Amino acid sequence: NSLEHRPEHSPDHSPRPPPALPQAPADITQHADRFLTPGWAAPEQIQGQAITTATDVYALGMLLFVLLAGQHPLLRPGADRAEMLQEGTRTALPRLSTRVAPQGLPGLPESRLRRLLQGDLDHIVAKALQLEPQARYASAAELADDLQRHLQQQPVRARPASLLYRWGRFAGRQRVPLAVLGAGLLVSSVL
Repeated sequence: NSLEHRPEHSPDHSPRPPPALPQAPADITQHADRFLTPGWAAPEQIQGQAITTATDVYALGMLLFVLLAGQHPLLRPGADRAEMLQEGTRTALPRLSTRVAPQGLPGLPESRLRRLLQGDLDHIVAKALQLEPQARYASAAELADDLQRHLQQQPVRARPASLLYRWGRFAGRQRVPLAVLGAGLLVSSVL
């Protein structure tokens, strides 16, 4: 009979009950103080402080940094990993545009990538990666809003809003009308 040789059935052909799961001693189960991924954790996570929405904003800022710069702001080959992570809890991270991968990104040499990241993106990522949680964006939606404002050449909230900066953003959005106006003024001044 084919059932006699199947280990999940007893010799009388009735199914065997599943084996009992081993019971772990009560002292093995412990509560973890914190859950984090070293190198991506916010300073307050590393220090065992309260986890808030600002912690998530920090992680998004770290992800943005790596995606845009092509390398991690803290982790460097050959350096002591634990010391680098502790450094990230004490000092502000380097500017995005200063830590561009030497090879750049596919299709973008390092020098061009560095120029593209200077300015608004530097400020946006720096705000998301502030050491103090209350200095970061209040939510992921605020971070996304500033990224959208950058893409639309509008002033970003992460950057001090000087008159010159606001004018530059306006001029970037209105290139054609401003060129026509400038040409019209030039023609009228000649006549």
